[in-house]
Amino acid sequence: MRFAALFLSVFVLLFASDLKKGVEAYKRGDFKEAQRLYRSAAEAGNVRAMVNLGLMYRYNIGVEKSLPRAKELFGAAAKKGSPVAMVELGILYEEGLGTERNASKAFELYEKSAKKGNSKAMRRLAGLYETGTGVEQDREKAFAWYKKAAEKGDPKAQSALGALYDRGLGVEENPEMALYWWRKAADHGLAEAINALGYLSIRGRGVRKDPQKALDLFLKAAQQGLPQAMHNAAFIYEEGLGVAPSCSRALRWYQRAADAGYTPSMVSLALLYKKGRCTPKEPDKAIALLKRAAEADDPAAPAILGRIYEEGDGVKQDFAEAAFWYQKGAALGQPEALYNLGLLYYNGLGVQKDPVRARLLMEEAKRRGLKVPGSL
Repeated sequence: MRFAALFLSVFVLLFASDLKKGVEAYKRGDFKEAQRLYRSAAEAGNVRAMVNLGLMYRYNIGVEKSLPRAKELFGAAAKKGSPVAMVELGILYEEGLGTERNASKAFELYEKSAKKGNSKAMRRLAGLYETGTGVEQDREKAFAWYKKAAEKGDPKAQSALGALYDRGLGVEENPEMALYWWRKAADHGLAEAINALGYLSIRGRGVRKDPQKALDLFLKAAQQGLPQAMHNAAFIYEEGLGVAPSCSRALRWYQRAADAGYTPSMVSLALLYKKGRCTPKEPDKAIALLKRAAEADDPAAPAILGRIYEEGDGVKQDFAEAAFWYQKGAALGQPEALYNLGLLYYNGLGVQKDPVRARLLMEEAKRRGLKVPGSL
């Protein structure tokens, strides 16, 4: 009996040593050796080794990426009570990576992990409550979980908490608290928070209005690759807000953000080409950018495209094509698209005349805040 206990102790120490050596190998960039050592320790039941090896498969670090293998390892570690494995497994379920998308399962895993004190799980759980994904939407619970994670020092939770304070979602609107939490996150270098501080500075919300400071912050976040910050910097250069206008810089930053897939920059860039502002008029480039943005479900692009085809602005007038794009915008709830589609139905242009449908569309546009003098 004593021999068996002694053997077990030696066995555990041996594979604990494998884990330690695996971590050391990983830190020096010897991923092949790290994988071998992690696998050895994981096969012996070491939970941390399971998680570390799962992360290597998840993110293609030194091994061929395998989401099913990552899921298997995270699942095994989660069953042993690892809060880190629970949240990583939850992300796979939430995003449908290596498995079918299952937001309810993700919620269960995040909740278990969050109750064990994992700040990443708290933040992910808050995100589900905020959007109503896998659980009934509850912004007050979202706020509560973001706050717990933020107080544990999670920068992304701090940034999300700042956004809730700024918009008054799940908590009373408070620009000063938004500033407080965004500064906390920005101190960690989080680009989203740095960009948010720029937003406060350009608007003078909770701080003194300072366009130059806003630009500096936007550029700092843009250098980290954040498309929203690139777009904001481009807008300041385009409009000359507190700085000398610069078409070249505006075009450059809009283009970089558009290349990164940011649809508002595609739209802004398209409008510059359409109007011939900062660049020669190029209707074909404008339409290509607008279509790319619309196909990515940008809410503004379809209404602009619809009007271009309705008016024959740089293209052959085509009411059916206009109706197609207005319908896409209407499906996204865009007020101008709804209203203009209603006008096409009212007049029977590009669609079969339908006054009843026209009225419903136009009323929905007004319900969504569109102000149209003398409308039906």
